[in-house]
Amino acid sequence: MLDDLDDDPAPVLLVTAHRRESCGRPLEQVGAALPELASVEPRLRIVIPLHRNPVLVMRDTTERPEGVAAGTTRLVGTDPAVIVPRCGVVPIGEVSSAGCGPPSRSRG
Repeated sequence: MLDDLDDDPAPVLLVTAHRRESCGRPLEQVGAALPELASVEPRLRIVIPLHRNPVLVMRDTTERPEGVAAGTTRLVGTDPAVIVPRCGVVPIGEVSSAGCGPPSRSRG
């Protein structure tokens, strides 16, 4: 489906709301605006990339250390020898279904 975006002349709206401050009411408001936008421009293609938390940050530093401290983000660096084994430790189903709540248990 994403491959089609390059060949389609229809307008594309990329919506990102991955910051913690977007959760709750702000995200609900964004969601309420999307159908209105689609009704104003019926050809509009709305793309919303989503991921479940915890997130593996594949960088050596992060601008969001509070996510690491809270256990919702894991800083794994850029070394494949570290990234590959760490990818296997993200438990599926231990976070809220919306991905906005705290993890179900703390991680060390």
